[in-house]
Amino acid sequence: MTGTGTQTDPYIIENFEDFLNISGGENSYYKLGVNIDANDTPYAEGWKAVHLNCYSLDGDGHCIRNIFINSVSKSYAFIRDSSELHISNLNIENAVIMSNGQASLFYGSTAQGTPSFTEIKLFLSNVNITAELRTEKVSSPSTFSVISGNIAVQINDSTLNTRIIADYNYNFINGNCFNCHIRLDLTFFDSSSSYTAVKGSANNTMITGTINYTGASSSVRFVLADYLNNSYFVIKSTGITSMTIKNCTSVCFYDHDVLDLTVSIAGSGSSFLKGLTTEECKDADYLTSIGFICGGV
Repeated sequence: MTGTGTQTDPYIIENFEDFLNISGGENSYYKLGVNIDANDTPYAEGWKAVHLNCYSLDGDGHCIRNIFINSVSKSYAFIRDSSELHISNLNIENAVIMSNGQASLFYGSTAQGTPSFTEIKLFLSNVNITAELRTEKVSSPSTFSVISGNIAVQINDSTLNTRIIADYNYNFINGNCFNCHIRLDLTFFDSSSSYTAVKGSANNTMITGTINYTGASSSVRFVLADYLNNSYFVIKSTGITSMTIKNCTSVCFYDHDVLDLTVSIAGSGSSFLKGLTTEECKDADYLTSIGFICGGV
């Protein structure tokens, strides 16, 4: 590994062994100099959580691919050991995480308690993720998230393409998204609590995908986001009977030709949410006329 670990001269990760040794501490900077393919490493048959003890990891456009985890308890791909972690310019491809307990891409080794969105500990910027997660029932879904485990996350200018098959329905993201594309294909079986896609805010963000409930309940509610700001969603659903957004802070819209459900605002901003036809969704002039900022997404 070359470099001195400063912002202007980061440690350059040149191989898998270097990648396993991101341990410079709170003020250290790292940059990927190569792609990381788990199939070419001892982790091919089973990924072990990689500890990230640094301030910044710059992927420099490189890719970490073929992460496979199958655990009977908790499954994490990466564990944040530093108090604050910034990850940027990174692609994560073909991450498959299976667990009989909690499953998450990122987890914090230092307990944060219930994630606070005013005290962000994990920052992702220009990070593109393709992942599949399969879980059985977990014990504390209200404080747990697929993307960021027990830590609040801020995601900027990123694409999340995730397929989830879960017994228990819990949060997809604990945190805030800005200028993102979230594609969520979710199948869940247990309706005992509400699943929330974005437990935080979605800002200038597009949410697409499918939401499928396959359990026995005749009344299932899905919460898309706590806050929606200048964003839109195109979602197909089966099995759920209603969708809720807790607050809408500016004009947002959804394609009601695709989503044949009642979408309600639980808190403030009900006049901001617009159910549009597919043709209206594609008409930039029309969207501008209703107050949507097309350049924002």
